[in-house]
Amino acid sequence: MIMADTGPGAEINGLSISYPISDPVTIAPDGRAFLDFGREELTADLINRAAPRRDSTAFLIAEVVNDTGAPILPGEVKVFRDGALIGENFLPLIAAGEEIELPFGALDHIQLSWTDLSRDTGDRGVFVSSNTQEQSVRLEIENLSGQPVELEVLYATPFSEQEDLEIDVDSSLPPAETAWEDRRGVYAWRFELSAQASQSIDLDFGFDWPDGQVLIWRP
Repeated sequence: MIMADTGPGAEINGLSISYPISDPVTIAPDGRAFLDFGREELTADLINRAAPRRDSTAFLIAEVVNDTGAPILPGEVKVFRDGALIGENFLPLIAAGEEIELPFGALDHIQLSWTDLSRDTGDRGVFVSSNTQEQSVRLEIENLSGQPVELEVLYATPFSEQEDLEIDVDSSLPPAETAWEDRRGVYAWRFELSAQASQSIDLDFGFDWPDGQVLIWRP
């Protein structure tokens, strides 16, 4: 982290935060004033995150720890990537020492798709009986760029909270995690996808429950 030596420093007294300013300040006719609080540069871990069930592209995420020793106040922010303005956002209060994820826009060269294979005809069709059900889905990730990319792919799989319901999940690509960030059932895969390459992940779900009960589930 590089801290600039310009701008007022924060004075913290319990729940009170103040920024003493010694120089004269010009107040606009509407009563507002824009003040320079200095600059902080924080080291970020960048993640290319993909959620094919929800999105059509991957997104760039920055994981940042506020190690400035003072809270970062909430407010509107302008988001830049590679020197270009890509949008505006609202930054929440970030406490000293807190870790936060900040979005930095879509990665259009990483295309995502999700297919319910249970709707296909043939051997991989859906099978339903009085107390069993099998369904299959496919996640497809395609890198249209000329460079390899590191990816984190997420998918929320079903899990049972009842003893009478048994669920089996089979993945064609073993996940790195089955409870991403302690979220039960959220699978996470991490891999490098070569330039102009694609990766598919097939998931098979099997449900078994007692006779006389009804299961309603949508992948």
